Amino acid sequence: MYTLQKGQTLTNSIEYIADDCLASVFRLLDTVDRNSCSLVCRRWLKVDGYNRHSLSLTAESHLSDFIPSLFLRFNTVTEVSLRYFGYEDETISAETLIRISQLCPNLTSLQVLASCFLTAKTSISSPGIAGFEGKLQLKVQILGGGGRNEGIYDHLQGLWKDLSLDGFRGTENASSVALPKLKLKAISLKDTVLFYPFLGAKNLRVLKLVRCHGDLNTLFHVLTNEVTGIVELHLVMLEISDIGLEAIAKCSNLEVLHLTRTPKCTDKGLVAVAKGCNRSLRKLRVGWDMEEIGSRGLMGVAEYCVNVEQLVLIGVNPSKECLEMLVSNCKGLKQLAVCGSETVG
Repeated sequence: MYTLQKGQTLTNSIEYIADDCLASVFRLLDTVDRNSCSLVCRRWLKVDGYNRHSLSLTAESHLSDFIPSLFLRFNTVTEVSLRYFGYEDETISAETLIRISQLCPNLTSLQVLASCFLTAKTSISSPGIAGFEGKLQLKVQILGGGGRNEGIYDHLQGLWKDLSLDGFRGTENASSVALPKLKLKAISLKDTVLFYPFLGAKNLRVLKLVRCHGDLNTLFHVLTNEVTGIVELHLVMLEISDIGLEAIAKCSNLEVLHLTRTPKCTDKGLVAVAKGCNRSLRKLRVGWDMEEIGSRGLMGVAEYCVNVEQLVLIGVNPSKECLEMLVSNCKGLKQLAVCGSETVG
């Protein structure tokens, strides 16, 4: 504890606070207050910069001009997020990403959110950034589709671990394209058509599909034969039936399954998943506009998935016998949520 000396003011005493203590105080502040504190004096500016671990930037065409001075101050960051919503002729260049990687020795995550895909002239699969493979986790989120994205296959290289596409429109033969070099571990697709990059992602662990179109039943039969390590699967508002669920039942490592607003799925498909994933399934969410799933399917979950810990039912009508069976068999159940049910008040 610091004690003020005779004739010493509180303002002067702050100069004697160690940098690490000052940094601890900064970490308790929100972004606005922390930015304000960094303007108090050069020392505070320096301490604040050395103790930032994440940085979010809105990228513009002239961003590269500020990179040296910007990351000289924030050279300890481990996570960098670049948000870009410009025009096609002002894309983020590969040189910009490489320079950021070189100036941040502790960087572990580089996230790029763009309104259009990086063009061929700005491909981030260049040798310079490929040297950081194994060190960086590059996440790319692409908003919108269109003709600017034809070269997408050329950009999906080994460095990318997390890919998010929103509104992308692929080509007619996109589902048959093999991408064996992908090291993607997490893929999120929303409102996409005829583009399935996960077919070649042997290391895929997390897959989220929302309002995606195509022959999903056939797709999952192909997927489960190629990818065996999926642990988390989100299926929302899809035209998938029991045929697709029977394929998903092959994912013996599946731990998390969200099955919502897939009206063609029935008790039969849910029982198949429960039987195939009986040892691994820990979290299950089912419901919304799924009238063909009821007590029979949930009893299958109770019979086979004895290790389930979290069960969320939305708009599902379980019977008294079904609930008793769930409680009796699933000894590790920690959370049971029943919402919008006509049989449970």
